Amino acid sequence: MRNLLIGAVAPAALMAATPADSRPSRVDIPIQIDPNSSIYVLWVKVRAEGDHTIVSGYVRQKRWFARSRGHLHIAFLSQGQQVACQESDWKKYRYRSRGQWRFTSSVQIAASTIDSVRISHVDHERVPDSTPRSMTACPASAVDSEQHLGGA
Repeated sequence: MRNLLIGAVAPAALMAATPADSRPSRVDIPIQIDPNSSIYVLWVKVRAEGDHTIVSGYVRQKRWFARSRGHLHIAFLSQGQQVACQESDWKKYRYRSRGQWRFTSSVQIAASTIDSVRISHVDHERVPDSTPRSMTACPASAVDSEQHLGGA
């Protein structure tokens, strides 16, 4: 009986001992997903962990036979202005499901300063020559060097 009591109290004591900020908390920030003819961006979540904002979700091909090309541009916006942008190479981290991949991106900006997140799929090989690459790429000044690809 004594072991049963210790077994019941120990997890509660461990949970009380860990700081409340140690786990990321989900944040309600609007997400804009630019429409694309080749992929679906699914189940996107925005979480705050201290002074970091983490965006994660899944990518699925619209056609099962399609090749996985391109990458995601994840732009963090504040008052309509882009404050950070990352390119996520989602092809590296396959989810258990066939044809579905996981992406995760993290920036060192507090979630309270971000108004919205914009996600777009870009395939630089398919961009027509008449379109300037600066319109389809994250600007070098806004690209954050810290990036977590795959599981969060």
